Amino acid sequence: MKNPVSKIILDKIRPQIGSIVQGKNCELFDITLRSEPGGKVLRITIDNDTGTGIEDCSEISKLISAYLDADESLIPYENYMLEVSTPGLMRPLRTENDFLRFIGSKCKIVMKNKDESGRSNYTGVIRKAEDGIVDLFVEKENKTFKLNIENISKANLEIEF
Repeated sequence: MKNPVSKIILDKIRPQIGSIVQGKNCELFDITLRSEPGGKVLRITIDNDTGTGIEDCSEISKLISAYLDADESLIPYENYMLEVSTPGLMRPLRTENDFLRFIGSKCKIVMKNKDESGRSNYTGVIRKAEDGIVDLFVEKENKTFKLNIENISKANLEIEF
């Protein structure tokens, strides 16, 4: 995060927002505070194992809004927008637990460093995730690649039609 003021604000509100989200059987997937063309945006991303819907977002948004409105010093900006959403269909995968949760799903992975063949991009099906390694089966090559999670720059689920 580039803005130290945003980091301070998020560090202050994250525990309570996390509690609100957990109280509705969801997890706090991400929280950001950014300057955008329309002004400041507090973006909260929620998820759960069964998938979150618009009702979840709406209910949690109301609870978070009430929490933030009760103490206007929490976010010291006159105007800001609150957005509560889900990670979406092409959700990022960031932890071993994310990969475990989506075993059998197709994803695209970009590595920080290229492998010995010069490759850094993979698209395949998650077969396994343990001990910091993701086994990704790439159908086109009929091969399973073992990818170190620490070397993953970006990973997202892929939509299959």
